[in-house]
Amino acid sequence: MNVKKRKVYTRILLLLPFILIIVLLPFAYSSKTYYPAAPFSTISKKEAVQALEPSSKELIYLTEEEGKQWYGFKGSQGDGAEAVISFMKDKGWTYQTQEGAGYFFGKEGGASSQEETSAIVDSEKWTRQYVLYSIPVRHLEE
Repeated sequence: MNVKKRKVYTRILLLLPFILIIVLLPFAYSSKTYYPAAPFSTISKKEAVQALEPSSKELIYLTEEEGKQWYGFKGSQGDGAEAVISFMKDKGWTYQTQEGAGYFFGKEGGASSQEETSAIVDSEKWTRQYVLYSIPVRHLEE
């Protein structure tokens, strides 16, 4: 191989990683592949972010999977806790306590009632700006 061809191949090999980065970077950014794995699979990370992005101080329904409804909140965990407590209060539940990532709620149940009298809402800090909440569907039915 002559010297000119070798220089051309060397330049191409040196530029190839940069070309790949330029091509793949927009895809990675737009599909949110750099976000951590979501605890649900029925919607993509990109769809979840698109649903949560315009929200402000409110719980946003994301999906239902395996008997749980998933909600998201854009903001701090403290503000998200207030939103979850308010949401559950609207469903007839009374906030009792928080232990770790779980929020415990109670409900008045009569002696003849078959209703459950406690509910647990699990939270998960997904990214720096999003918190995810899973609520068993049976606790949301009225």
